[in-house]
Amino acid sequence: MARIAPDPKRVPPSNETDAPMGPRVLIVDADLMALRAAVIWLREAGYETTAVPTFVEARAALDRGSFDILVADLRLGAFNGIHLVLLARHRTPGIRAIVTHTPANAPLEDEARRAGADEFLVKPLTRAVLLEAVGPPALPLTAVVNKPRRWPRVRLAESCEGRIENADARVLDVSYGGVRVEVAETRSRDVGSLVRLEILQPPLAIHVRPIWLQTSSPGVCWYGAEIADPDPAAAGRWRSFVDSVSAA
Repeated sequence: MARIAPDPKRVPPSNETDAPMGPRVLIVDADLMALRAAVIWLREAGYETTAVPTFVEARAALDRGSFDILVADLRLGAFNGIHLVLLARHRTPGIRAIVTHTPANAPLEDEARRAGADEFLVKPLTRAVLLEAVGPPALPLTAVVNKPRRWPRVRLAESCEGRIENADARVLDVSYGGVRVEVAETRSRDVGSLVRLEILQPPLAIHVRPIWLQTSSPGVCWYGAEIADPDPAAAGRWRSFVDSVSAA
């Protein structure tokens, strides 16, 4: 039987449904070979990836879920990567936005940065250039990136205000076993430790263990944390909270 060679343009399926609560990257590029390469490089570095080739599919992905990083090519048909940066910034103000383009174009780079892009990369990209632009996860996730998630993640329609220890925080999405939080200061010392998360409304306190941290802007970072409260009653109250936001 003849062996069928793999299609070099085939984009690997998104791994977001099977991965833990790690940094999530939305990659948008009409060049399928460039899209595939970016997916492979980012997954190897420990990121969750969602990859789409069009603006319309990218907009739908932003409607379905939250992302920590956007990597968008400038050329996306009738729309472009700058339009996507504006849309993503409106949905998630703290998202890190990276625009790619070929060839180098100073006026377009200025326009992209005015729209909120953090980086403007000239293609073709290399693995080193892309990973430097997105920044590595605080902890390597490759050891667990293919571990199935036990419970679905729920994105909050409106983030809940709260506190991590003595720092202001916002809860962005939750599951029975984990939570993603934006914290108003960089607290890398908390990764791997048991810390207290308080939600102001509805009043709720739970102990969590941050497993990754990523700085989104000076003085602001994201946590991905597992629920690790030794008190069964506290864990039960957390599940009730997750149920309540799931039904909302």
